[in-house]
Amino acid sequence: MRRGMIVFMALALSLVLISAACAPTAEAPESVADFYKNNTVYSINPGSPGGTTDYGNRLFAAYWADVTGGPMMSKVVRGGSGLQGINQLYNTSKPDGLTIAAGVGWDYMLYGPVVAKNPAVDFDITKFSFIGSFMQQGALLALSSKIEAETLDDLKGMTGLRFGAHTPDSAGTAASAALIEILGLKDAKIIAGLGSVDLGLALAKGELDAATYTSTNVFEWYKNGWVKAPLMVIAMERKVFAPDTPAIPELIQLTPEQEKTARTLDFLTISMQVWMAPPGVPADRLQFLRDSYMKVMDLEGFQKQALRKWPVWLPPEDGEEFDAWVQQVMAQPTEDAAALLQLPKKYLAIK
Repeated sequence: MRRGMIVFMALALSLVLISAACAPTAEAPESVADFYKNNTVYSINPGSPGGTTDYGNRLFAAYWADVTGGPMMSKVVRGGSGLQGINQLYNTSKPDGLTIAAGVGWDYMLYGPVVAKNPAVDFDITKFSFIGSFMQQGALLALSSKIEAETLDDLKGMTGLRFGAHTPDSAGTAASAALIEILGLKDAKIIAGLGSVDLGLALAKGELDAATYTSTNVFEWYKNGWVKAPLMVIAMERKVFAPDTPAIPELIQLTPEQEKTARTLDFLTISMQVWMAPPGVPADRLQFLRDSYMKVMDLEGFQKQALRKWPVWLPPEDGEEFDAWVQQVMAQPTEDAAALLQLPKKYLAIK
């Protein structure tokens, strides 16, 4: 009896062990690295073809697989001078870390429209999941290669000057309007609604006379022979991205009120390429995006290709640092900037 019991228990134990061996094992949870290796990331491109947003977006997508092993596809979403793509990212994109926007212009696609209370804005800047930024820029005054003017004094003697602009409420457009007033330019007007390539070509053909525009684009136009060497940087002092270009006080004796305007423009025209995801991306995936972003920025090939579009390589900023900067900026009073962004309405060729 006792021996039979022992045999029975041995058989039962054997069956338990066999069942355990045959039972399906629970799969280990997918790591964040494997998630991005096994899924395609879609990068919204809200800019015009051939512009800096388009270039930065596609360049980043080309090097994404080098650091993650997974694919990234650039997806053009045009409209509203970039706002349609940004609104889509904020409102309809899943916060799963697989949809981002890359190469977004801070000044004319984010800060400017928000401060100017553009009715097309349907997002809260402070709630985006920021991945990083790079290539801080500013605005430069560029003159068409066709115009018979070399200095600010030459401009003062001309009437009916045509300034080109991207959007009516961008910082560069505000700078053009401010210069029209500071220099007392008679019958000058602003033609807005042009992408960077179209604007550059219009300057090259003499269809426009001048523009205060992002430094990267102005240097590219200059390289193409479309404009003359930048006449002035819209700032209170020279900048690292244009060390040979004089600042406003070097060329204009400002009144106290004009100096206040110039200082506001100095801050307002700061621009950079921004990478961001929708609000609510899981913390581990956002950190992976941020880490991978910095790795891409550190690649020698990426930097060489970037310098084909941007004249000077400036260190990138990671998403956590950039997010802290955004929170600080948006916490500041915006009355002066908002008033300045309304100034172009006086000079728009099409109201």
